[in-house]
Amino acid sequence: MAATEAVKKAIWLKGLVAELSLVQLELIIRCDRQSVIHLIKNQRFHEHTKHIDVIFHFIRDVIEDGDIKVEKVITDNNVADMLTKTVLLAKFAHYKDLAGIGGKKVMHQLIDKEEPNDQDPSGSQTKKCINQIFDEMFEDQVRRGKENRSGHEIKEGKKVMHQLIDKKETNDQDPSGSQTKKCINQIFDEMFEDLDNSSIKSCIIFKVNVRLRESNPDAYTPKMVSIGPYHKKNPQLGPMEKYKLLYLQRLRKEGLDVKSCITYLEHLKEEALKCYDDIEDLDTDGSHEFCKMLLLDGCFVVEFIRECSEIYPKGEEKIISFVDYKYNQILRDLLLLENQLPFFILDWLHLITMQDDDELSLEELSITMFSRVVNLGYILTCDEYHLKRCRIYASDMKHLLQVVHGVSCQRNFKICSNDDIKWNKVMPNATELSEAGVSFAKVSNMTSLFDIKFENGLMTMPSLHVVDSTEILLRNLIAYEQQSIDLEYLYFSDYATFMDHLINSNKDVKLLRRKGIIKSWIGDDKEVARIFNKMRNGVRSYSTFYYHEQYTSISAL
Repeated sequence: MAATEAVKKAIWLKGLVAELSLVQLELIIRCDRQSVIHLIKNQRFHEHTKHIDVIFHFIRDVIEDGDIKVEKVITDNNVADMLTKTVLLAKFAHYKDLAGIGGKKVMHQLIDKEEPNDQDPSGSQTKKCINQIFDEMFEDQVRRGKENRSGHEIKEGKKVMHQLIDKKETNDQDPSGSQTKKCINQIFDEMFEDLDNSSIKSCIIFKVNVRLRESNPDAYTPKMVSIGPYHKKNPQLGPMEKYKLLYLQRLRKEGLDVKSCITYLEHLKEEALKCYDDIEDLDTDGSHEFCKMLLLDGCFVVEFIRECSEIYPKGEEKIISFVDYKYNQILRDLLLLENQLPFFILDWLHLITMQDDDELSLEELSITMFSRVVNLGYILTCDEYHLKRCRIYASDMKHLLQVVHGVSCQRNFKICSNDDIKWNKVMPNATELSEAGVSFAKVSNMTSLFDIKFENGLMTMPSLHVVDSTEILLRNLIAYEQQSIDLEYLYFSDYATFMDHLINSNKDVKLLRRKGIIKSWIGDDKEVARIFNKMRNGVRSYSTFYYHEQYTSISAL
């Protein structure tokens, strides 16, 4: 039908040309559909053509008389497409060339205009502007997706167009194409400007990666108070801001100079910023927002820890007491990886606000506070000697979560090799081991959560108290290990891997519970099994796997 309309117009144009006394021996109609050409030349009736009205069949007579000739044209050379379809800009220029109405030559004259001026002698700004125009056109095509064109085709077109625009055409003014290269280099120089490899290495307060987060996002998200920049703009945590101000107000009454603090924090700001991953939507220039956050959040943490150790001004009440419903939630939030301040900020605020020279150090106060609420069994045995020994490593403290991690682990020297070989072994679960003759027993004198041994068919393990906060604490300690680059042993990650192999179902939990190895306060055994089976998602173990010997001994059974 479309071909018939084209022929009708062709006949009219042929008549017009004849009236102008011009001779045209043969008129050619080009069609990109081979099936249409066959249909025009074939007089047979076909069931697929019964919907075509008889009036459209006159084209066959015209073709048979030889007045007009129909030829096949490949799609790439079908000039009519630029008027009837949405096409890529590069193809549009090609069609214009075929039609003899401009095309690449005109476009190059527009893009690579060689008329220098005082403000832009190289024409680089003109090129940049046109690049932006075409980028907007391509993005619009991607959004609309007309004629079922895929985003891939449009991106390819964009790539071709940039090659066309940035094509190195030598000329008298710029024989080497250096101006074009300079423009591109300037763009990337701006991108590289704020890139600092040292900031990547010094990051200690991470955003939890997607693989760890996806199985339980709530385990890494504060519910009561925001500490640091990552969750600062969460409106649900807004009510706690007034408590931060109350703690700061109390410190001001005791002599804290807020202005001097902000001034000093400005000197520490760059070092503090490097402790975080990319911080979005936080004004760190000019308005002191980042430093005000460090002061408010830091004073809140320091004073809250002091109150937990019964250190607060005489004659005043605690701002947040033990019986307050917020207390346990705050303790939970202070042990989240994404909810931390650099320890050197907290330690400095603690030192300048001390009212008693005999007051314990901040790391000792922190360990004492968390030992009351972290029900993993290992901190509960911390004695005065252990606390004093922690002071030796105060300079290595990174944040509160790392303090808990440090006193939980027997040793953790800085990594001394780049061995990145993954540990990928399998082990029978507790039920299968029991059926194979292995016995289980609880460690009598527990010194560490990780003190698991297997000798002569007997597996001894420390007791683990599973409470509401257990999964959250373990997950955040694991996230810290998985994203740190300076740890030799990943104690909690390897413990989670070992327990995931040991526990496959509620039957395994029941067996360990009867032996006193697991003490659950959260409900049925299925829930405990679920915690350990999901906790290991996204966790990687390496060749330094802490339970290598135990695996080897069990494999020898």
